[in-house]
Amino acid sequence: MSGCSTPPSAPEPWWRPAAAAFLVGTRRLAAWFGLGAALWGAPLVVIGLLPSATSALVMLAAVGAGNALVDVGGFTLIARIAPANVLARVFGLLESVVALSVGLGALLTPAIMDALDLRTSLVVLGFLTPTAVALSWRRLRALDAVIVGRDDELALLRGVPLLDALPLPALETVTRQLEHVLVPAGETVFRQGDLGDRFYVVVNGRAEVVGDGRAIASLGPGESFGEIALLRRVPRTATVRALEDLRLESLRGDRFLALLTGSPRGQAATTAHVDEMLDRFAPRPDPGAPGPPTR
Repeated sequence: MSGCSTPPSAPEPWWRPAAAAFLVGTRRLAAWFGLGAALWGAPLVVIGLLPSATSALVMLAAVGAGNALVDVGGFTLIARIAPANVLARVFGLLESVVALSVGLGALLTPAIMDALDLRTSLVVLGFLTPTAVALSWRRLRALDAVIVGRDDELALLRGVPLLDALPLPALETVTRQLEHVLVPAGETVFRQGDLGDRFYVVVNGRAEVVGDGRAIASLGPGESFGEIALLRRVPRTATVRALEDLRLESLRGDRFLALLTGSPRGQAATTAHVDEMLDRFAPRPDPGAPGPPTR
Protein backbone atom coordinates (compact mmCIF):
# COMPACT_ATOMS: atom_id res chain seq x y z
CA MET A 1 0.00 0.00 0.00
CA SER A 2 1.32 3.37 -0.97
CA GLY A 3 0.55 4.84 2.42
CA CYS A 4 3.69 3.05 3.68
CA SER A 5 5.81 3.35 0.55
CA THR A 6 6.82 7.02 0.80
CA PRO A 7 8.91 8.15 3.82
CA PRO A 8 7.46 11.11 5.73
CA SER A 9 10.42 13.29 4.74
CA ALA A 10 10.13 12.54 1.03
CA PRO A 11 8.61 15.22 -1.23
CA GLU A 12 4.98 14.75 -2.18
CA PRO A 13 4.72 12.85 -5.49
CA TRP A 14 3.23 15.06 -8.18
CA TRP A 15 0.56 12.50 -9.05
CA ARG A 16 -1.17 12.62 -5.66
CA PRO A 17 -2.33 16.26 -5.90
CA ALA A 18 -3.27 15.57 -9.53
CA ALA A 19 -5.35 12.56 -8.50
CA ALA A 20 -6.96 14.54 -5.68
CA ALA A 21 -7.95 17.31 -8.12
CA PHE A 22 -9.23 14.73 -10.60
CA LEU A 23 -11.45 13.04 -8.00
CA VAL A 24 -12.91 16.23 -6.50
CA GLY A 25 -16.69 15.96 -6.68
CA THR A 26 -16.73 12.38 -7.92
CA ARG A 27 -19.45 10.05 -6.68
CA ARG A 28 -17.58 6.90 -7.68
CA LEU A 29 -14.72 6.76 -5.19
CA ALA A 30 -14.88 2.97 -4.82
CA ALA A 31 -14.80 2.44 -8.59
CA TRP A 32 -11.75 4.69 -8.93
CA PHE A 33 -10.13 2.90 -6.00
CA GLY A 34 -10.74 -0.42 -7.81
CA LEU A 35 -9.23 0.96 -11.01
CA GLY A 36 -6.18 2.12 -9.06
CA ALA A 37 -5.75 -1.30 -7.46
CA ALA A 38 -6.04 -2.95 -10.88
CA LEU A 39 -3.30 -0.62 -12.16
CA TRP A 40 -0.95 -2.01 -9.52
CA GLY A 41 -0.83 -5.27 -11.46
CA ALA A 42 -2.10 -4.85 -15.03
CA PRO A 43 1.00 -2.91 -16.21
CA LEU A 44 3.20 -5.84 -15.09
CA VAL A 45 1.21 -8.09 -17.42
CA VAL A 46 1.91 -5.72 -20.32
CA ILE A 47 5.62 -5.57 -19.47
CA GLY A 48 5.76 -9.36 -19.33
CA LEU A 49 4.00 -9.76 -22.69
CA LEU A 50 5.68 -6.82 -24.46
CA PRO A 51 9.09 -6.33 -22.84
CA SER A 52 10.86 -3.15 -23.89
CA ALA A 53 12.30 -0.05 -22.25
CA THR A 54 9.45 2.08 -23.61
CA SER A 55 6.67 -0.21 -22.41
CA ALA A 56 8.35 -0.53 -19.02
CA LEU A 57 8.55 3.27 -18.56
CA VAL A 58 4.94 3.83 -19.67
CA MET A 59 3.56 0.97 -17.60
CA LEU A 60 5.45 1.93 -14.45
CA ALA A 61 4.01 5.44 -14.84
CA ALA A 62 0.59 3.76 -14.96
CA VAL A 63 1.44 1.99 -11.68
CA GLY A 64 2.17 5.42 -10.15
CA ALA A 65 -1.19 6.72 -11.37
CA GLY A 66 -2.90 3.68 -9.87
CA ASN A 67 -1.05 4.27 -6.62
CA ALA A 68 -2.45 7.82 -6.46
CA LEU A 69 -6.00 6.61 -7.16
CA VAL A 70 -5.72 4.05 -4.37
CA ASP A 71 -4.37 6.63 -1.92
CA VAL A 72 -6.92 9.33 -2.62
CA GLY A 73 -9.92 7.13 -3.37
CA GLY A 74 -9.29 4.53 -0.69
CA PHE A 75 -8.47 6.82 2.23
CA THR A 76 -11.29 9.22 1.37
CA LEU A 77 -13.75 6.35 1.08
CA ILE A 78 -12.78 4.97 4.49
CA ALA A 79 -13.02 8.40 6.09
CA ARG A 80 -16.53 8.89 4.70
CA ILE A 81 -17.89 5.46 5.62
CA ALA A 82 -16.28 4.59 8.95
CA PRO A 83 -17.86 6.12 12.11
CA ALA A 84 -15.73 8.93 13.54
CA ASN A 85 -15.30 7.20 16.91
CA VAL A 86 -13.56 4.18 15.34
CA LEU A 87 -11.78 5.90 12.44
CA ALA A 88 -8.34 5.83 14.08
CA ARG A 89 -8.69 2.10 14.77
CA VAL A 90 -9.80 1.45 11.19
CA PHE A 91 -6.73 3.21 9.78
CA GLY A 92 -4.52 1.41 12.29
CA LEU A 93 -5.93 -1.93 11.16
CA LEU A 94 -5.44 -0.91 7.54
CA GLU A 95 -1.77 -0.12 8.07
CA SER A 96 -1.30 -3.47 9.85
CA VAL A 97 -2.90 -5.33 6.94
CA VAL A 98 -0.69 -3.39 4.50
CA ALA A 99 2.47 -4.32 6.41
CA LEU A 100 1.48 -7.98 6.58
CA SER A 101 0.64 -8.00 2.86
CA VAL A 102 3.99 -6.48 1.94
CA GLY A 103 5.77 -9.09 4.05
CA LEU A 104 3.76 -11.92 2.49
CA GLY A 105 4.51 -10.60 -0.98
CA ALA A 106 8.22 -10.43 -0.17
CA LEU A 107 8.11 -14.13 0.74
CA LEU A 108 5.99 -15.39 -2.18
CA THR A 109 7.44 -13.37 -5.06
CA PRO A 110 10.94 -14.92 -5.00
CA ALA A 111 9.39 -18.40 -4.84
CA ILE A 112 7.23 -17.68 -7.90
CA MET A 113 10.16 -16.23 -9.81
CA ASP A 114 12.26 -19.31 -8.98
CA ALA A 115 9.51 -21.60 -10.27
CA LEU A 116 8.85 -19.57 -13.46
CA ASP A 117 10.86 -17.41 -15.84
CA LEU A 118 10.86 -13.63 -15.36
CA ARG A 119 8.30 -12.75 -18.03
CA THR A 120 5.85 -15.43 -16.92
CA SER A 121 6.28 -14.34 -13.32
CA LEU A 122 5.40 -10.75 -14.25
CA VAL A 123 2.24 -11.92 -16.02
CA VAL A 124 1.16 -14.19 -13.16
CA LEU A 125 1.81 -11.62 -10.46
CA GLY A 126 0.31 -8.82 -12.53
CA PHE A 127 -3.00 -10.66 -12.85
CA LEU A 128 -3.49 -10.83 -9.07
CA THR A 129 -4.84 -7.33 -8.40
CA PRO A 130 -7.06 -7.05 -11.54
CA THR A 131 -8.55 -10.43 -10.65
CA ALA A 132 -9.19 -9.33 -7.06
CA VAL A 133 -10.86 -6.12 -8.31
CA ALA A 134 -13.03 -8.06 -10.77
CA LEU A 135 -14.19 -10.42 -8.01
CA SER A 136 -15.06 -7.53 -5.69
CA TRP A 137 -16.50 -5.16 -8.30
CA ARG A 138 -20.13 -5.58 -7.23
CA ARG A 139 -19.24 -4.74 -3.63
CA LEU A 140 -17.27 -1.70 -4.76
CA ARG A 141 -20.30 -0.45 -6.70
CA ALA A 142 -22.46 -1.05 -3.63
CA LEU A 143 -20.11 1.21 -1.63
CA ASP A 144 -20.50 3.88 -4.29
CA ALA A 145 -24.28 3.61 -3.97
CA VAL A 146 -23.91 4.33 -0.24
CA ILE A 147 -21.76 7.38 -0.98
CA VAL A 148 -24.24 8.68 -3.58
CA GLY A 149 -27.05 8.40 -1.02
CA ARG A 150 -25.02 10.26 1.57
CA ASP A 151 -24.08 12.96 -0.94
CA ASP A 152 -27.78 13.55 -1.60
CA GLU A 153 -28.47 13.76 2.13
CA LEU A 154 -25.48 16.06 2.61
CA ALA A 155 -26.73 18.39 -0.12
CA LEU A 156 -30.15 18.41 1.56
CA LEU A 157 -28.65 19.36 4.93
CA ARG A 158 -26.43 22.05 3.38
CA GLY A 159 -29.60 23.64 2.01
CA VAL A 160 -31.10 24.05 5.50
CA PRO A 161 -30.22 27.59 6.72
CA LEU A 162 -29.87 26.45 10.33
CA LEU A 163 -27.27 23.83 9.36
CA ASP A 164 -25.44 25.56 6.52
CA ALA A 165 -22.96 27.30 8.85
CA LEU A 166 -21.84 24.02 10.42
CA PRO A 167 -18.51 22.37 9.47
CA LEU A 168 -18.75 19.87 6.64
CA PRO A 169 -17.29 16.96 8.70
CA ALA A 170 -20.04 17.48 11.29
CA LEU A 171 -22.74 17.31 8.61
CA GLU A 172 -21.04 14.24 7.12
CA THR A 173 -21.38 12.53 10.49
CA VAL A 174 -25.05 13.51 10.70
CA THR A 175 -25.85 11.82 7.38
CA ARG A 176 -25.06 8.48 9.08
CA GLN A 177 -27.59 9.26 11.82
CA LEU A 178 -30.58 10.33 9.72
CA GLU A 179 -33.72 8.21 9.73
CA HIS A 180 -36.22 8.15 6.85
CA VAL A 181 -39.84 8.95 7.67
CA LEU A 182 -42.82 8.58 5.31
CA VAL A 183 -46.09 10.36 6.20
CA PRO A 184 -49.17 9.83 3.97
CA ALA A 185 -51.21 12.86 2.90
CA GLY A 186 -53.60 13.96 5.65
CA GLU A 187 -51.64 12.30 8.44
CA THR A 188 -49.98 14.18 11.31
CA VAL A 189 -46.22 14.29 11.92
CA PHE A 190 -46.73 15.54 15.47
CA ARG A 191 -49.40 17.44 17.39
CA GLN A 192 -49.44 20.57 19.48
CA GLY A 193 -48.48 19.58 23.02
CA ASP A 194 -46.44 16.52 22.01
CA LEU A 195 -42.94 16.01 23.38
CA GLY A 196 -40.28 17.54 21.13
CA ASP A 197 -37.94 14.66 20.41
CA ARG A 198 -36.93 14.98 16.74
CA PHE A 199 -35.83 17.45 14.08
CA TYR A 200 -37.19 17.06 10.54
CA VAL A 201 -36.22 18.11 7.01
CA VAL A 202 -38.67 17.80 4.11
CA VAL A 203 -37.32 15.80 1.18
CA ASN A 204 -40.50 15.58 -0.94
CA GLY A 205 -44.08 16.76 -0.51
CA ARG A 206 -45.64 19.61 1.43
CA ALA A 207 -46.60 20.04 5.08
CA GLU A 208 -48.81 22.51 6.91
CA VAL A 209 -48.03 24.07 10.29
CA VAL A 210 -51.14 24.67 12.38
CA GLY A 211 -51.06 26.63 15.65
CA ASP A 212 -54.11 26.88 17.92
CA GLY A 213 -56.38 25.64 15.15
CA ARG A 214 -55.22 27.96 12.37
CA ALA A 215 -52.77 27.43 9.52
CA ILE A 216 -49.67 29.58 9.94
CA ALA A 217 -47.15 28.18 7.44
CA SER A 218 -46.64 25.76 4.58
CA LEU A 219 -43.35 23.82 4.26
CA GLY A 220 -41.83 22.26 1.15
CA PRO A 221 -38.69 20.39 0.06
CA GLY A 222 -35.52 21.59 1.78
CA GLU A 223 -37.36 23.26 4.66
CA SER A 224 -37.07 22.08 8.25
CA PHE A 225 -39.26 21.99 11.32
CA GLY A 226 -39.26 20.77 14.89
CA GLU A 227 -36.14 22.64 15.99
CA ILE A 228 -37.60 25.28 18.31
CA ALA A 229 -39.20 22.80 20.71
CA LEU A 230 -35.84 21.05 20.97
CA LEU A 231 -33.82 24.23 21.44
CA ARG A 232 -36.25 25.78 23.95
CA ARG A 233 -36.95 22.40 25.64
CA VAL A 234 -40.72 22.89 25.56
CA PRO A 235 -43.59 20.77 24.18
CA ARG A 236 -44.68 21.27 20.60
CA THR A 237 -46.97 24.27 20.45
CA ALA A 238 -47.97 23.69 16.83
CA THR A 239 -49.22 20.74 14.80
CA VAL A 240 -47.53 19.66 11.55
CA ARG A 241 -49.53 17.57 9.11
CA ALA A 242 -48.94 16.32 5.58
CA LEU A 243 -50.74 18.16 2.78
CA GLU A 244 -49.19 15.66 0.33
CA ASP A 245 -47.35 12.39 0.80
CA LEU A 246 -44.31 13.45 2.79
CA ARG A 247 -40.82 12.02 2.71
CA LEU A 248 -38.78 13.33 5.62
CA GLU A 249 -35.31 12.92 7.07
CA SER A 250 -35.35 12.99 10.86
CA LEU A 251 -32.65 13.39 13.49
CA ARG A 252 -33.00 12.47 17.15
CA GLY A 253 -33.22 15.45 19.48
CA ASP A 254 -30.08 14.65 21.48
CA ARG A 255 -28.01 14.32 18.32
CA PHE A 256 -29.49 17.52 16.91
CA LEU A 257 -28.60 19.47 20.05
CA ALA A 258 -25.09 18.00 20.15
CA LEU A 259 -24.59 19.03 16.52
CA LEU A 260 -25.64 22.64 17.07
CA THR A 261 -23.88 23.16 20.39
CA GLY A 262 -20.65 21.48 19.28
CA SER A 263 -19.19 24.56 17.59
CA PRO A 264 -19.31 28.35 18.08
CA ARG A 265 -20.68 28.75 14.57
CA GLY A 266 -23.48 26.32 15.39
CA GLN A 267 -24.40 28.21 18.56
CA ALA A 268 -24.43 31.56 16.74
CA ALA A 269 -26.56 30.11 13.94
CA THR A 270 -28.95 28.65 16.50
CA THR A 271 -29.56 31.99 18.22
CA ALA A 272 -30.16 33.82 14.95
CA HIS A 273 -32.41 31.08 13.61
CA VAL A 274 -34.60 30.87 16.71
CA ASP A 275 -35.13 34.64 16.65
CA GLU A 276 -36.00 34.51 12.96
CA MET A 277 -38.45 31.63 13.38
CA LEU A 278 -40.19 33.25 16.34
CA ASP A 279 -40.60 36.44 14.28
CA ARG A 280 -41.84 34.44 11.32
CA PHE A 281 -44.48 32.53 13.23
CA ALA A 282 -45.51 35.31 15.58
CA PRO A 283 -49.25 36.02 15.31
CA ARG A 284 -50.64 39.35 14.16
CA PRO A 285 -51.26 41.82 16.99
CA ASP A 286 -54.45 40.68 18.67
CA PRO A 287 -55.20 41.00 22.39
CA GLY A 288 -56.96 37.65 22.43
CA ALA A 289 -54.44 35.73 20.29
CA PRO A 290 -52.07 33.14 21.82
CA GLY A 291 -48.32 33.68 21.92
CA PRO A 292 -45.94 32.64 19.09
CA PRO A 293 -46.04 28.90 18.40
CA THR A 294 -42.96 26.81 19.05
CA ARG A 295 -42.63 24.03 16.55
